[in-house]
Amino acid sequence: MKLLENPNYKAKELFSSQCSDYCSLQALRGKCKVEHITNLQDNVLAEFLSHKDNWLYVLSYNPSSRRLASTQGAIRIGASYQAELPEYLDVEVEKRQNYCASPESQCWIP
Repeated sequence: MKLLENPNYKAKELFSSQCSDYCSLQALRGKCKVEHITNLQDNVLAEFLSHKDNWLYVLSYNPSSRRLASTQGAIRIGASYQAELPEYLDVEVEKRQNYCASPESQCWIP
């Protein structure tokens, strides 16, 4: 079982947001440490989350759209994510010059 699928560690996940709020000093109960999961290596993650005042976040909440989104973009690799380019048409310079009588004449109207 992956570490982050463990319910004890899932309970220590927070969601970042751009929202802000004001609270009185009497509402504070202490300080904690919050890290993004990519800042933690796998071998350090279990020890980091074992402390009661350590938390992590993976997703960000956008209140205007009411959605959770990844905080970091992903680079997708593989054939299914690549653009399909059309075949290269090697048109010789001489053939291109035959399309128009002179370089200044309009050959195509959109």
